[in-house]
Amino acid sequence: REMTVTFHAFEPADVVAIDLQPSQNGRLGIYEPVRDLQHGFDLQEMGPAWTARDADGRILICAGVGHVFPDVQGTAWALISNHFGERRASAGRVLRFGRAHLDAMPFRRIEAIARANAPRECAFLEAMGFERCAVMRAWGPLSEDYVLYERVK
Repeated sequence: REMTVTFHAFEPADVVAIDLQPSQNGRLGIYEPVRDLQHGFDLQEMGPAWTARDADGRILICAGVGHVFPDVQGTAWALISNHFGERRASAGRVLRFGRAHLDAMPFRRIEAIARANAPRECAFLEAMGFERCAVMRAWGPLSEDYVLYERVK
């Protein structure tokens, strides 16, 4: 099948439709999202966001940046599908789009976190142009280790 990837504005229903990677289920720090339409609206309200779908219409990723300090600092988020990376060409298109999208944003600083025990999440952030800047040991109510990443212009 053709390696087509389409990109569109994130829709709240995408949160319910995505086949999320197991490492992204459950509590993230102090936040335990319920993957429902309201969670989708909450993510949409944070700031600019997009969704990528493969040729079969499956969601590969939903991602966005929430405003911390408008147009100066943001926090990136991503919901990554089990299907992301099945086709190398599709993953490459998503990464190129994502990096270009982040580069075009007005933010001077964008940060993101990933569980330290989730190497695929860390590799994804590094492929998106984020640099590892700190390890947050025993962070959040579950006392998990997280890695803080940043992109600074």
